[in-house]
Amino acid sequence: MESRNLVLELEKEIGDVSRVAWVGSFDGRLAMSWEDFAMKFIGETYTPDVARDELPYDLVVVMDDESWFERVPWSVGWVHRRLPFKHWNAKPFDYVTIASSPYVASQFESLRDLNEKSEVG
Repeated sequence: MESRNLVLELEKEIGDVSRVAWVGSFDGRLAMSWEDFAMKFIGETYTPDVARDELPYDLVVVMDDESWFERVPWSVGWVHRRLPFKHWNAKPFDYVTIASSPYVASQFESLRDLNEKSEVG
């Protein structure tokens, strides 16, 4: 298993680190600037395959647009999350379970898939 430098890996994933608002815990009780985080933890390494055992589960890098990067237990990489927003032309939907939808035949479908795919036959 290959170890990676935490700060360099995040810089690579984020791209423009000048857009980082803060780094800390998901609940915001622990936080610091990207500059302070990078300077303090430049020597920290972790192994992506077992990151859930090496990194705190609630570590986030919050961006200036309120999106954030986090690790998820089933992933070996960082996931960029965004707050949901209502689209200007959002439509109501008819199905909320896979069993009730005539459009899907497998699990892991999106709400949009449940309501807009062509009918399974």
